[in-house]
Amino acid sequence: MPGDALILTCKVNRVTIKIKWKKNGVSDIPRAQIGPSLGDESTLYIKNVVPDDSGVYSCEASNMARTVSSDIKITVSGKPNCFKFPWFIC
Repeated sequence: MPGDALILTCKVNRVTIKIKWKKNGVSDIPRAQIGPSLGDESTLYIKNVVPDDSGVYSCEASNMARTVSSDIKITVSGKPNCFKFPWFIC
């Protein structure tokens, strides 16, 4: 839902030497903050998602032998979460 946070975590095995995130096949995800790879995981975070953040997100993990990836389709729809008390907070 617009205004929510999106947090994706990619867990890999210990022999992984590189983790790369993509959205719709493109490595540049301007609105995303990507945490450093810590041990066997990496996290992608987007604060206050908007419909343009919808798409297929991929975590690509590489080691000396091969590269594998896992995809998830994210759809951002609906109205933002707003509270009226005594002002609007979105």
